Amino acid sequence: MENACEDITNVVRSVKLLRIDGYCTTETMGHGDCIRSSWNVGGYEWEICIYPAMRDTDGTRCVAAKLVFLSDTCPSIVRANLSCRLVDLTGARVPLGGSVSWIFNRPWTFCYLVKCWPVALENISPPVRLISTGKLPLSNFRQ
Repeated sequence: MENACEDITNVVRSVKLLRIDGYCTTETMGHGDCIRSSWNVGGYEWEICIYPAMRDTDGTRCVAAKLVFLSDTCPSIVRANLSCRLVDLTGARVPLGGSVSWIFNRPWTFCYLVKCWPVALENISPPVRLISTGKLPLSNFRQ
């Protein structure tokens, strides 16, 4: 037996610090408006969307993030985990955060399995809610 162990998971990891200078200017942004940042991880194109005023299920507004899968050529299914933290650069507060795991289905795979029903959001993860916008001005996360 030449090689008894083979890596079949193809797991990669990327850590990126996103700093939003002039956060107070985002107060005029609406529910669907976001700040975007794109990069390549493991040969796939990804985008993080930061929503400064996403409307939560109870109607309150919160700061949230979503992961978007941008690549066109890939296997039929890609699994990803998005972990986000708000970090107080002064060190006075413990970071706040959350995570979401998501399976991204390519349109042709979903189309084949579900008789071509149109699905507009197959490449966008559910949101990671970080903090309500009402609590943000009182926190040290805004400078």
